[in-house]
Amino acid sequence: MPYEPIQPEFDGVAARQRHTALSADIPAGLGVNRSFLQWTTAWDRLIGMSPATFYYTLARNLPGELSVFVDFTGTSDAEISCSLKQRGRFVFECDNKLMQDGRGKSLRFEEWLVKDPEHRGQGIGLNLLRNFLEVAGAADFDRITLRAGKEDGKYFWARHGFYLKEELYRDHLAVDIHNNLEKYSDTIPSEIRKHVFGLLEQGNLDLCWHLARLPGTVEDKPLGWVLMQGYNPEYCLDLHNSEQMARAQTSLRPREGRFSGSGCAPT
Repeated sequence: MPYEPIQPEFDGVAARQRHTALSADIPAGLGVNRSFLQWTTAWDRLIGMSPATFYYTLARNLPGELSVFVDFTGTSDAEISCSLKQRGRFVFECDNKLMQDGRGKSLRFEEWLVKDPEHRGQGIGLNLLRNFLEVAGAADFDRITLRAGKEDGKYFWARHGFYLKEELYRDHLAVDIHNNLEKYSDTIPSEIRKHVFGLLEQGNLDLCWHLARLPGTVEDKPLGWVLMQGYNPEYCLDLHNSEQMARAQTSLRPREGRFSGSGCAPT
């Protein structure tokens, strides 16, 4: 029986053609670490869509000039950095990681930050989140994960369909919710308190999603924002979960175009 190699023979001509084709499709606002010799393989495996489609999808409806850099650190992972410039000034930056393993492809939001408070409320992060979800759907990502950095972040991600990643994060956050209910007991109506205790008893991972929809304010902050003060949990959006995606897509409709915050919160 003749010897048959496990790996197919490397086709140098085809590889060069693919490199040339992808390189020709890279728009001015997109940078790719082409010193990584297998970047074309990594691009096809992790992102799939053409570089131009990838970039222009991310840049859609953003109020400024978007720069994106994709740094492949292997054929199964990459770092995606974005920055937005207005009138020559960088006003927004975010760092993200894309990984593929036995559980599929996941995108992790590391840090989303508005550089100057005066640029908050422009819909920068909200539109970029919409755009990343469109890229994730087209590239067949499985999940998006993040750690909410501050109260604004926890409230924002919960409002837009992200669930607590694991029971551990729910249990830690529940302690702070109980404490905040007690702290503001004279301010929060009894029927709302009863409802929140019911949510805590149910123990579902969409706890924060429900809290973010509570009516009313405390000290000029949304009630859900106040109740989530304290522990900073991990969030996850399962892109194959129809309920989560329906909630995310509903919340991301253009009519909800304002928010504020810092840390890992699109602002």
